Amino acid sequence: MKPAKFRKKPVVVEALQYTGENQDDICNILNLVAYHLSPEKEMLFHTVPGDVLVKVSEWVIRERDGYCTTRHSDDFLAEYESVFEGELNPSHTLEEDFAHFLTYAGLTHEKPGHRDLMRRAFEAARRSSQKRIPEVTMDTYDSLHDTLDHIQKVQDLLAHISANLYDRKINHDNSKLLEPEKSMYDKFTPMLAGLTYGSPEYKQCLVDMGPGLQHHYQNNSHHPEYWPLPETEEIIRLDALIRHIEGTDPENQALPWLRAHLVELKSRLNGMSLLDVVEMLADWKAAGMRHNNGSLAASLEHNKKRFGISPQLFEIMVNTCKELGW
Repeated sequence: MKPAKFRKKPVVVEALQYTGENQDDICNILNLVAYHLSPEKEMLFHTVPGDVLVKVSEWVIRERDGYCTTRHSDDFLAEYESVFEGELNPSHTLEEDFAHFLTYAGLTHEKPGHRDLMRRAFEAARRSSQKRIPEVTMDTYDSLHDTLDHIQKVQDLLAHISANLYDRKINHDNSKLLEPEKSMYDKFTPMLAGLTYGSPEYKQCLVDMGPGLQHHYQNNSHHPEYWPLPETEEIIRLDALIRHIEGTDPENQALPWLRAHLVELKSRLNGMSLLDVVEMLADWKAAGMRHNNGSLAASLEHNKKRFGISPQLFEIMVNTCKELGW
């Protein structure tokens, strides 16, 4: 069998050039917050895989798997071409469209040499986009391109989710390492390990942890206590309806369902995202591993009542834990 020829598939990445002034934008693409800024305006980030140093004029590239790398400006422009997602106006000249493209891509500060390279690449792409596209009919349509494009988009979006979860992994419970939390956890963590989760003694221990625990809740969004109690018109109307029925028809069979629904509407979990919920599940799983009789299933059942988790969300949480083998 003779070897066949193959062309490497193009990979679309997100990238941003560091100008020395756009530190917030660099933090956003890296999904990191804390950094050290040198006198030369070099940004240094500390991550688990290793330190990331971003120098002025370098490009920060977010790969499809969510991880980021840096590249010298000349190397980046030699290896990558821009994917322009804006709209070109057929009545515009090449220079007008190119100026629009530079503004859209945030490249107006480029050096003259780099600008020439970008212009030649843009001109070639513009010529290609102006070629007549053959009419597609049901007889000629091939779904392969659209399917591969869809797969690429989903992979990129899942990489974004992965990057968010990676950031949560790096920063989870970091507030416990500082006061006023550390001394509180030094005292109470050994006590909690000997208690049954959700027991009266466990609940009293949480009360005794006082301001330190409240500080932890206020700084970690994977805790339901981080989120305010919902206050909506629907809650007010339903609460009034329940009180009216209780006063006029206390045996009404709809009351248990109405009360349960009111609890769900008042749940702090209504402010959380699915990413918060995933981190919360991991937190509950790890917390249960501290106890001799720890059980994630028991924790889920206890917290279902404690936080007013709706039946549908509860089933999703249980199914997620099963899929992860927890």
